[in-house]
Amino acid sequence: MKGKILDFSIQNGVGVISADDGKRYNFSASEWKSDKSPTANQIVDFEIADENAVGIYLDSSSNIAEEKLAEIKNSDIFKNGVQNKTGFIISILLALSLFLKAINAGFFGSASFMDGIEGKLLFILILGVAFLYYSGIQQKVLKILSIIITIGIFIKFFVVFANLSQGSGLFGLLSIGTYVTIPLTVAFIMIALKSKFKEA
Repeated sequence: MKGKILDFSIQNGVGVISADDGKRYNFSASEWKSDKSPTANQIVDFEIADENAVGIYLDSSSNIAEEKLAEIKNSDIFKNGVQNKTGFIISILLALSLFLKAINAGFFGSASFMDGIEGKLLFILILGVAFLYYSGIQQKVLKILSIIITIGIFIKFFVVFANLSQGSGLFGLLSIGTYVTIPLTVAFIMIALKSKFKEA
């Protein structure tokens, strides 16, 4: 019969298995036939004698998948979750702010940071930085990309502003996108240059 170990006490040398038939069976360490020590949540194959589990073997077919899943969960990328939560959140917010209208020049039109191929490239780079903040790997690459993105956003702003200004006052042209993206960009570069990651 198959079942799952619910509990095993090393001190007492006894455990409990929840079997596929819906019943629970006690077992002693002397009935354990596998090289690995019994632990909770292991899938086992066993026989029943006098309402106790006997001849207990670890079911290797189901435990291989669990071991691989545990390896993935314990890998460097996922071990500690988001490595730098503030950097990750600021990166996502900055990527989203690129879609907001940044400059509105009335008759001459409006523009967002996402306009043109360079805007889309900035968006992709920011998402890449967000992943680096999530994973905590490649800190030097993260800092270099963050500097490139910051320079790119400011160049994009000044180029678009120069093209659309046509003699209007600066603050009359600015829209919500500018008031959101510029402060986020400043926070983005400050966090990148001071970024610290959790120890693995």
